[in-house]
Amino acid sequence: MELRHYPPPSKVLVVASYCPAGRIGLVSLGAASKIEGVLTGLLQNGYEVILLNSGHQAESFSASSQVLLNLPAGTLLEYQLFTINWRPLGKLLHALSAPFYALRFYFKYRVSLVWIYNPYVFEVLFLFFLKLLNSPVKSILELEDMPQARRRGGMGFFKTVIDNFALSVATRLVDGLTVVQKSMVEEVNWKKSLPFWHLPVLIFTPDRQKSISQDIHVGYFGGLNEEKGADLLARVVEETASEVFWHITGVGPLSPLFDRLSKAHPTRVFFYGALDGNLFKTVYGRTHVVINLHRPLAEFGGGVFPFKFMEAVGNEKLLISTAMDGCPSEIKGAITWLDGNVFESACREVRLASFHLEHSIQERKKAASWVASLYGSKVVMKDIVETFLIAGR
Repeated sequence: MELRHYPPPSKVLVVASYCPAGRIGLVSLGAASKIEGVLTGLLQNGYEVILLNSGHQAESFSASSQVLLNLPAGTLLEYQLFTINWRPLGKLLHALSAPFYALRFYFKYRVSLVWIYNPYVFEVLFLFFLKLLNSPVKSILELEDMPQARRRGGMGFFKTVIDNFALSVATRLVDGLTVVQKSMVEEVNWKKSLPFWHLPVLIFTPDRQKSISQDIHVGYFGGLNEEKGADLLARVVEETASEVFWHITGVGPLSPLFDRLSKAHPTRVFFYGALDGNLFKTVYGRTHVVINLHRPLAEFGGGVFPFKFMEAVGNEKLLISTAMDGCPSEIKGAITWLDGNVFESACREVRLASFHLEHSIQERKKAASWVASLYGSKVVMKDIVETFLIAGR
């Protein structure tokens, strides 16, 4: 029986904490990019998409609202929850309002499928009350990380406990699951018959721009904190600024450090802060090399192979990175792993970037084709939604 015999649902509701650049308040670039990947894939397949944005981005008083979210693949309706001037209390009030939103969306929009991005409290409560309404709607949980994957001090311990509980509830409510690492299924899949998909990344390729000169442009795209290795990155940038061009994006406690570096090397180091989707693609398209100096994820327990690795490889970038577990063998030829003293190794490989780029052309093309065929947003979302629809019949 062919997939095309089963038409996709007319409406898909994505419930996610979406905090992109270009808006006032908290910015979560990595999560926003992953959410946009899902939205893009759904739009590319012609689904009618609604985003229920559970993010409490701004710490100010505002009523819930509806806006049009414009993505390169199309336009969708985004429903933004209310905010107040203290985020922790605002998130609590969001959770308490979940029954109201479940009722509203069930009767007003009549969606066929609900896609949940991570089992946060609002998302799980929303789905719980949707189930209480005896709704026939199907649901998929996109699990991007395990609650214990990051060590949190102080009150963060209680958040980990709550997130673990929410995850255990979510896996009992949803009808399907996507994971970024297959080993996660063994940890959460208590329902042996629960269908799951391996979804480490959704790739939508930026416009590629060829450099006019032979200069090498190195990019960093991520959080600017010590866990991500941004402190070490700053030293590498300072050491190699006269030899390559640097493009740094992201936000975090170390943002002022990169702002100072860009002022010290105004023609060689460019610091952009947080970028919205379109500007991000422009900057990303300029780079030949993507660098990652993240502390080993094993130190944080339950970490996963990073999203930005697949993104870089899928766009034919040369990736320079600290060691990470779980790398598919098909993309290893596009990655230069650092060893020994990370600072010295990173400086050396950045200086050798031109050599690596020249001698890895075929490996990078093969790796990019492999990533695109398995994790291109349009192909993957079509396969998941339509296969899931069949499984649910």
